[in-house]
Parts: sequence; structure tokens; C-alpha cells
Amino acid sequence: MRIILASKSPRRRALMEMLGLDFEVIPSLVDEERFKRGENNPYRLARRLARLKAEDVAARIMSDAPGKKGEEEALVIGADTLVSFQGRVIGKAGSREDAVRTLAGYSGKEHEQITGICLINTRTGKAVEDHDVTKGFVRVLSDRDIEDYAATGEPMEGAGCYTPRAHTMLFTRFEGSWTNVVGLPMGKLVPLLGKALEQGSSSPAG
Repeated sequence: MRIILASKSPRRRALMEMLGLDFEVIPSLVDEERFKRGENNPYRLARRLARLKAEDVAARIMSDAPGKKGEEEALVIGADTLVSFQGRVIGKAGSREDAVRTLAGYSGKEHEQITGICLINTRTGKAVEDHDVTKGFVRVLSDRDIEDYAATGEPMEGAGCYTPRAHTMLFTRFEGSWTNVVGLPMGKLVPLLGKALEQGSSSPAG
């Protein structure tokens, strides 16, 4: 059975390679911003976006291989990582000024990094999903710290106005999974892989 990562993230790809599995990368085409509107629960949103990404790629696989036995049999992995701070989902900074405001708000406080995961077995049409949460504690940041980090451009690259490269610059510690911070929590993914692969040996639901 093909294993497909529905993400173009190089960090997620590197984590998948650590498992030693043969897999393909087919990025999802889901417009995340469209589905973020009106959803106030970050845990539910992360899982919803992960499922939408997996469904998007699974549907494309099925439509690209009509009548080709085995070609549509795949395990598709969707994931989405969000940063939640004081009840709000924080995305990428839209500008340097936006980054400065967000980072100043983080100073001396904690927030959550949430990754939703969804695996879809195209043979059975069944999905398994979960999410993981890691707390990050930001050190007290001076104006110079904030300006220097905003100048790197990283706040415009990642959810929460930072990327994993920034962790030593901004944080004092984390509580929870480091791989979740990177974007694909291995402690959640591995059990889900087992469940989804077991489903591949069963008959499609009728």
C-alpha cells in the first residue's frame, strides 16, 4: 500500500524519513484560511484541517486511477499545526509590524502548539485521527530581541510568527512533544499508522 504525506513541509518530510518508511509527498491544495473563519476551537480546527488535507489528496488519488487495480490503494497522512495564544489562533505575520506586536504579546507568557493528524485508508474509506498539544514558554523579550527576530523574516514563514529555528531565541522550555512542535508528533502518528494499516486488511465498508 502506498503511503502518502499530504504536506510539502520539509520538516514533516524529515520526520517521516526517520520512521524508515517508503512514502510519497503529494501536497494538499486545501485553502486553510477559508476554513479557519468562524472556528474558535483551536483543537477542533487543527483536526478539521488535517482531515480536509487528507481527504483532498485521497480524493485526487481515487480520481486519477479509475479502474487501475491497486493504484488507488493508499494511506494518506494529513497534518495541520496551529499556535493558540490567549484563546486566539496565531498565524503567520502579515508584516514586520504585525510580527513585532505578536512577539511583544508573547513576552514572558506561554502558549500552545497544536497539531491535528488524520490518516485515510483509501481502500476502506475509513479515517483515524488525533491531535497533540505542546506548551511553549517564552522568555521575557526586550525590544531589541523582538526587533532582531522580526528582522529575520521568520515571523512571516510559520504559524505563530516563528519557525522551529527560532525556538532557542524565544523560548525557555517546552512541555510536551518536540516533534509536535516541528509539525508531526511521532507519539501520535505511529499508533495511528498501525490502526490505519490494520484497516487495509479488512473489506471495504458497504
